[in-house]
Amino acid sequence: MIKQAIILCGGEGTRVKEITGNTPKCLFSISNRPFIFYIIMMCKGIGATDIVLLARDKAPKFKFFEDGIADIHKHSGLDFNDSPNGIPLPRGLVRVIGYTGEGVTEEILSIPKLDDIFILAQGDQLPIGNWQGFVADGKPKIGIKIIGRDAGIAILKKEMLIKKEINPLDFKDMRKKLPEYLMLGTVHMGTPEGIRRAIQFFDMVVYGQ
Repeated sequence: MIKQAIILCGGEGTRVKEITGNTPKCLFSISNRPFIFYIIMMCKGIGATDIVLLARDKAPKFKFFEDGIADIHKHSGLDFNDSPNGIPLPRGLVRVIGYTGEGVTEEILSIPKLDDIFILAQGDQLPIGNWQGFVADGKPKIGIKIIGRDAGIAILKKEMLIKKEINPLDFKDMRKKLPEYLMLGTVHMGTPEGIRRAIQFFDMVVYGQ
């Protein structure tokens, strides 16, 4: 079982600033939770016990995740107890890694206790599909959507980064090098329309509206 997940959440989000303002897009509130909360819970649900948020210079804004759900409530001002599907976020599940001055490959390789194989996920895109099936064989692969684009999630080996076989920021190129696993689609924060659809999706899932 793959026990470690790395979530890339240091992007600028310039295309959605009209909606998110100065809030990092993966911290923007969707159905009363920061969007990245859903990605963290996905990783937890498929067996990850060590989830690393690679937040670069935005690390201070993510630090409250390290203290669990109670601190998310305190620091964000959001109420996580009003949902019938509320799930507690355990203390110690999440680590936040800040900017090191290196490229993303070097930053990942410098993560303390980096596993030999890990999940890599984009912090602004939640894949919808069979998550358990994606990790079942424990082998490198990339998730793709039915329409053919990547689903913002992959399984990588550390040696792939050491040998520079994979660029962790280039999911399009990963498709040329990794086996593909079909997902139904994604909920994403990459565009204003994507955010509007994410709000509609999670309002339906979380609140049944």
